[in-house]
Amino acid sequence: EDYLKYHAITSLINNVDAFTNNFLIWKEFPNSAFKIIPWDFDKAFVGSPAGRLAGYNQIVTKLFQNKEILNEYKKLLVLYNETLLTETNLFPIIDSTAAVIKEAYKKDPNYGLLGRDFDYEIQKLKNYISERHKFIEENVEAYNGF
Repeated sequence: EDYLKYHAITSLINNVDAFTNNFLIWKEFPNSAFKIIPWDFDKAFVGSPAGRLAGYNQIVTKLFQNKEILNEYKKLLVLYNETLLTETNLFPIIDSTAAVIKEAYKKDPNYGLLGRDFDYEIQKLKNYISERHKFIEENVEAYNGF
């Protein structure tokens, strides 16, 4: 269950590097459930907003062989798309964070000092979120796995 939640959210933000990399599966005790420990989100919101509805790895490939699990995954995508990946939810967070980091961005040697336009990057992120949200909304029902 925790892995499906992790995978759905990771797919939602199209974190393409996180399906075969950048997470640990951990068990605190022999009889406890596995826990997911994600790290490194540098490749979130990249690639096409119309990218896959599920990132590929052996874990999810095996899980999706069970249609009930695939359907549960699709329900999670719908839920998270409607409650998390929305303009209403994310744009105020982006705007408030942008206000805090704008001056530091201008001084960053890999961004502002190279001439990358901060306001353009913020708008690009917002556009990506809007397009990704719409893509998921329009395609999740017909999704049948790999």
